[in-house]
Amino acid sequence: MTARQRAYQTKLRALERQAGRLEQDAAQRALEVLEQVRQEVMAELRDTPPERFRAFFLRELRQSVDQRVAELERRLTQEIAPKVRAALETGRQSIQEPAAVLGVDVPLIAIPQNLVDVVQGFTADLIKRISDEARSRVSADIAAAILRGDSVLDAARRIGHSLHQPGTTFGGISAKAERIARTEVLRAYSIAQQASLRQMADYVPALKKQWIVALDDRVRPAHRRAHGQVREWDEPFDVDGEELMYPRDPGGSPGNTINCRCVVVPVLPQVEAGPAAPALPRRGGTPALGELVAVGAG
Repeated sequence: MTARQRAYQTKLRALERQAGRLEQDAAQRALEVLEQVRQEVMAELRDTPPERFRAFFLRELRQSVDQRVAELERRLTQEIAPKVRAALETGRQSIQEPAAVLGVDVPLIAIPQNLVDVVQGFTADLIKRISDEARSRVSADIAAAILRGDSVLDAARRIGHSLHQPGTTFGGISAKAERIARTEVLRAYSIAQQASLRQMADYVPALKKQWIVALDDRVRPAHRRAHGQVREWDEPFDVDGEELMYPRDPGGSPGNTINCRCVVVPVLPQVEAGPAAPALPRRGGTPALGELVAVGAG
């Protein structure tokens, strides 16, 4: 391996770690927002006198709690949207900058604004969906508790004393919110990579791409089998019988894309494909991309 090729690998890893940090930060911020809202709902219930926790006051209580949960969409968007934008830029850099290290002369790549808008709109729809679900479930929990004659404490237990309490409303919502934050940040990264490959192909006729997995015990078996696949930049990978243009391709099934930690690397004439090394090894205490995703994520 030449010095330039080593520099190419170093640049790739640095940008992949940057994407991993964005993913981790987005997930952490999403959980922090949910914890703030959970605490506000708990405080609202805690401040409700037992004599007012009955059907006559149901509408008033639900409206008060609903106001707390209604802020969830705005807060999640405020935290996740900037990470998605940053992931788009990092994805662009992950194609252009390693090529520049090899001396490949390509004009500055720009992600089309209409593509940026679609990515952000897609993420916004998912955030709205989970926020609406949280409002509906919390409201239903309170109504059910009152109609059964349960206490305020019973309602609080059902809603959740922590984000990690299984079988509770906030326990379920937090898992979904974390999954959305992780997947959508990395999806933006991959979408920007594919858009950048499209532009680079005008200047690098032999441009290809390679599918790389994390190669740990949490990788999906199908993704492990896809490891090392090389395709022309505009051809899909074969992943568990599905054609995916890149990891987390929105055209793929949820089981093949959600929580996926795989990455694509550009294969230029100056660098032969393979051997397929694990994506984003942990170095210097920096989390690898998706390192904290639940067991079984690919």
